[in-house]
Amino acid sequence: EEIIGGLGDNKTIKDIAKKHGVSEEHISKQLEMGIKVEMEHTNDKSKSREIALDHLMESPDYYTKLEKMEESFEDREKK
Repeated sequence: EEIIGGLGDNKTIKDIAKKHGVSEEHISKQLEMGIKVEMEHTNDKSKSREIALDHLMESPDYYTKLEKMEESFEDREKK
């Protein structure tokens, strides 16, 4: 716990999967994606993990949705 507060505080992959009714494997894959994304904002892997868990508490597909949104913006910029 490096960042005070947050939806993912003291939550495990299992807790988040259960909350959203998805598999632990699904959350694990999203968490891997999330850690990579959040490393753009910090050099600390544990902080990026904590931020990713917070986002996954909001939505079990947070990082897939983010990826699609970014691709959509890139497509618009090419036009």
